[in-house]
Amino acid sequence: ALLNNYFTRQVDVVFRHGGTLDKFIGDAIMAFWNAPGDLPDHANRGVAAALEMCQQLDEFRAELLKTEPDLGDFDVGIGLHSGPAVVGLIGSEKRREYTAIGDTVNLASRIEGLTGKLDKRVLLSAALAEATSVPTQSVGDFELKGVTGPQAVHELAS
Repeated sequence: ALLNNYFTRQVDVVFRHGGTLDKFIGDAIMAFWNAPGDLPDHANRGVAAALEMCQQLDEFRAELLKTEPDLGDFDVGIGLHSGPAVVGLIGSEKRREYTAIGDTVNLASRIEGLTGKLDKRVLLSAALAEATSVPTQSVGDFELKGVTGPQAVHELAS
């Protein structure tokens, strides 16, 4: 019930910003922009969605503190990246899903994994930081599993 309530709020945010919901992965949401339709401002839409998702999370946490004090520390991280991906119906002859795969998706996932280690709610790749008009600042370069070479990671500027 907790995750369903949380997911409902956050999926609405993704849709409000023109995103495509890909799937739920455990307690994570995978979404992408710029497919199936072309969205020239996809980088800004993704960042705007992340910012609104943070607001929704804060509201959700405040409600949890009132009803389920033990769950009030519920938290998530958001990893964002922009780049080429294979997008379409992918799978077997018996079951296919509309999804995105490739190095871009892997890097976004690895960046999301850094959020807990760095105690940051939203982290972005250098590519997305360059593509968005939202101010960002560097948090450093990191070696990430499955990614060649150190990757510059940014956060949203305060």
